[in-house]
Amino acid sequence: MTNDKAFKNLMKEISPMQLAMLRERLVLVMEMTRNGIEDNPQDWENGLIHPSEYVNLASLVDKHLGFNN
Repeated sequence: MTNDKAFKNLMKEISPMQLAMLRERLVLVMEMTRNGIEDNPQDWENGLIHPSEYVNLASLVDKHLGFNN
């Protein structure tokens, strides 16, 4: 199953409360990820995905799902 299809299927079944919970978790996990990269960049440099991609994703999550808007 593709990521697109998996998320579409989830959106068909998720309740408004669960959606709020998912949003909060995504924002928090991405914030923790960004902080982890900033605090210990060497821990993130050996992976398949470059740390900058996680930082870019964190910025997108914050822009679209963050609670600052």
